[in-house]
Amino acid sequence: MKSIFKALISSFTKEKELRSLDSLAELQIKDYIRLNDSFALPAELRGKTFQVESIDSYFYGESLSTEWALQGDTKKKLFLSLSDLGDENRIVLSYQLKKKEVENIFGWENIKQQYKPEFEEKLMCKDVSLFEGWLGKSYERRECAGKASYFSGDYRNKNKPQGGEDLTYFEFFDEEESFSIEIEMWSKDEVDVFISILRPESDIHEFWAT
Repeated sequence: MKSIFKALISSFTKEKELRSLDSLAELQIKDYIRLNDSFALPAELRGKTFQVESIDSYFYGESLSTEWALQGDTKKKLFLSLSDLGDENRIVLSYQLKKKEVENIFGWENIKQQYKPEFEEKLMCKDVSLFEGWLGKSYERRECAGKASYFSGDYRNKNKPQGGEDLTYFEFFDEEESFSIEIEMWSKDEVDVFISILRPESDIHEFWAT
């Protein structure tokens, strides 16, 4: 009996040891990340640990973007994705704003102006202190009425599925590409607004599998 028990323990241990993370792109549900205690990060994120709560997928044409929802001790749910800007490995950390927060930070009328392709003025932030460390003073629109499809769940290493939920999106960056905004327009006039910071992957102190 002891030998059988030892074999089971050995098998379980080997199975646990087989799963290691070589990159952030391999994060699964229940895995963890810990951020650096860096003043370059917003105060509520410094040195904090987050667990992957769920994984969702966005397809921009045939290109997949994976989004990890992170649970920690912050008041708002944090979202993680990997930046596709340039050659530098960067992460995107995002918060979804409430409707009142959008009004206070940008103003809905100013947001709606950006829906017009001919509109070329920058989107201005009324007060960067409202979300300290998360906002730039002004944003330039880079994508106007782009099309994407959203799928609940993880579609890495899979073919693009049929169906999904279609959305129209608008994307903005500050001059240094350190801050961004994404506006997602869904069916029934539902609009989601996310503010994001773009940081080097080195701002993640460590990550590990469970």
